[in-house]
Amino acid sequence: MSTANKQPASTPAATTPAPKTTAKAKAQIRGSLDGAPNNQAVGWAYNADTPKKRLMVEIVSENRVVAYGLADQFRPDLAKAKIGDGHHRFLLNLSYEILDGKPHTLSARDAETGIVFGTFQLKPAKSPYDFDLISRAEGEALLDNLLKQPAFNKVAKKPEEIKALNKQATLAQETGRLEEAEKTWSNLAKELGENSLCHYKLGETHLLAKKYEQAINAFQKAYTLDSKLHWALLGKANAQRLLKKYDEAEQSLQEALKTNPESVSLKTRLEQVQEIGLPIRIEKLTAAKKYEEAISILKPLLLDNPEHKLAFELLGNVLISKKNIKFDPNLLGLSQLQAFIKAQCILEFTIEDFDVTSQKSQKSNKVNKNT
Repeated sequence: MSTANKQPASTPAATTPAPKTTAKAKAQIRGSLDGAPNNQAVGWAYNADTPKKRLMVEIVSENRVVAYGLADQFRPDLAKAKIGDGHHRFLLNLSYEILDGKPHTLSARDAETGIVFGTFQLKPAKSPYDFDLISRAEGEALLDNLLKQPAFNKVAKKPEEIKALNKQATLAQETGRLEEAEKTWSNLAKELGENSLCHYKLGETHLLAKKYEQAINAFQKAYTLDSKLHWALLGKANAQRLLKKYDEAEQSLQEALKTNPESVSLKTRLEQVQEIGLPIRIEKLTAAKKYEEAISILKPLLLDNPEHKLAFELLGNVLISKKNIKFDPNLLGLSQLQAFIKAQCILEFTIEDFDVTSQKSQKSNKVNKNT
C-alpha cells in the first residue's frame, strides 16, 4: 500500500483507549471520515483553537487502532471554506487485519483528545497479499509465552515496555510503514535478546517489502530458535514460492506439516505449491528423458490419492513421451484421442507395475519359507 501522509514521530499502540475530554475541547475538534477507497481512510480533521496545528488522527475499529497519521494534506475546498489554511486532509493506510472479507465500522478520532469526529461503514474487502501473515492476537500470545520462559526473566520485569514496542511494530507493519516496522522489530530484539518471534516478524516485514531472500533468512533463524514455530516454515515457503523455488517451498511445507499435521493453511499452501511446481518439475525431467525419476514422483501421489487429477494427467504425458507416441496436430478429435491414449498408457503401466510387485512379493515369500 502507498501512503501519502507524513509519518508521525511514533506509532500509537495498536489498542489505545480514548483520553478523557472536556465539552469545550470536543466543540473545537471538527472533521469528517469520508470513505476508504483502495483500503485507505480519507477525510479531514481540524482544531479551531489551534488552526495551524496538524492533528494526529487514529482510525479505530472494534477497539483496535487500524490506521494512523497526520491530517496535513491540502484540500482546496477546506481552504475555500476558511477551515484553517486548508492543510487538514488525511489519507491513511488501513491495517491488513481488517481486510478479512467482513464488514467493519471505522471511527476517526483525534489521537490527543480521543474525540471521535466521523464514522464509516467499511464494506468487506480482501487482503491484497497472497501469503499468510500471523494475526495480531496470535503474535501477542506468542510474546506472552516468550516472556514466561526462563531465558527472558530479565525483560519479563518490564513487560509493559516490551508489549508497547510489540504493538508499535505490529501496527507499523500492518499499515505499510515497513522501514519503521523493521527498525522497531530490531529494537525489540535487542531488548529481548535472541528470540524466534522477532526474527519471524522481521521475516514478515521483508516478505511485505518483497525482499524474499532476506525473508527466507529471517524465517530460517526463527525456526532454528524454535522448531515448533510452524509459522516460520510457512513464511519461508511463501517466500520460496514467490521466488518460484517450488521444490524448496514444498520441502519447507512438508517439514512444517510434521510439526503441525492438522494445519489447514499448511495443507492448502502445499496443494497450491504442488499444483504450480509439479508440472514444471515433471516437464523438466521429461525433456531430459528422465522418465523413471518423473514416474517415481507421480506414483506415490496417485497411491496416496487415486483421484489426484493433476498427477494422473502428468503421468499420462510422461508415459506418452516415454513410448515416443506422436500425434498429428491437424487430426480431428485430437484431444479425445490424446485422453484415450493417456488412459491406455496408464492402465498398461498399472498392470505392469502390479505384475512386478507381485513377482517381488512371491520371491520374498519363497525366501522366507526356505529360511
